[in-house]
Amino acid sequence: MVLFPDNSFALTATGTAEILGVGTGLSITATLTARINTSGRAVNETVTIPESGSVQVQFTTTARIEQFGGDATIDIGGVVVMQATGVVFTREPTRRVLVNAPNVSLSIMVPDGEGTREAFSISGAARFAFGGGMGFRLEDLRVNGFAIFGVGATLTAPAPLVTPPVADLLDPTDGQVVDRGAYNTSHTIDVVFTSYHASGLDESSIMDSGGELLMTVDGVAPAGLTVSGTPTRINESTFRYSFTGTLPAGQVQILFRPGLLR
Repeated sequence: MVLFPDNSFALTATGTAEILGVGTGLSITATLTARINTSGRAVNETVTIPESGSVQVQFTTTARIEQFGGDATIDIGGVVVMQATGVVFTREPTRRVLVNAPNVSLSIMVPDGEGTREAFSISGAARFAFGGGMGFRLEDLRVNGFAIFGVGATLTAPAPLVTPPVADLLDPTDGQVVDRGAYNTSHTIDVVFTSYHASGLDESSIMDSGGELLMTVDGVAPAGLTVSGTPTRINESTFRYSFTGTLPAGQVQILFRPGLLR
C-alpha cells in the first residue's frame, strides 16, 4: 500500500480466502485481487514487503478506483455448486457496485450411490449492478451452454450487447434534498459515466455540444434555464455540467437525453 500525506492511498493486493460455516453446508472459496486508489493521483510505486518480496502498485490514471476481481466457488451442501472466473466488482463514486461475470457456471448435483453426479448445469455470462440507491439492475445475461445428466449442448454465443455508457448523478445525488438558493449559486451538476466496453468512454460524445442533460421542475422546463452542452472533466469518469438561469421551487428532475453517448 502507498499512503499519502492527506491519508489517501493506493493499494494492490492478491490473496486467497475461504469462508466456512456460513449456514449449514455452505462454503465459499476465492482467489481475489484488490485494486484501490483514492489518492487522485497516477501511481507507479514498488512496495517492498519484508521476507515476501515486492509489489508493484500502478494506476495509470487519476480516477478513483475501488475494484475487486478473481475466481470464486460457492458450494451449498455439495448439491448446488456455482463457479465464476474473471468476475470483477467495481464500486462507483455513487456507491453503486458494478459486477461483470464473463464466465459463470451453475451445477445441481444428485446422489448416485457412489457419491454425487451432476444432474443439470448451465453456463454463461452476466452483468449487473446493485446499491447506490438504485436497487438491483440486470444489464446483460446470456447463456452459452447447458447439460442434463452429462448430455450437453453448446450454444452459439450471441454478439456482445452494445450498450451506451451508464450515467449516474454524483452531485446532487438521485433523490437528494438540496437548498435551492445554494444550488442556484453553484449552478453545477456532477455526473459519473461508466462504460462496459474495453475501449472505455468515447469522450468526444460527452465533450461535444450535444446537450446530454435536460432539467425540469415539476415536469416542466423552466423558462430561461439552460444546461451547458459541454462539461468540464473532473477525473477519468466524472464530468461537471453547469446551467444558467434560476430554478424555481418544486421537484427538480435531471434527465439524460437518449442516443447521444457512446
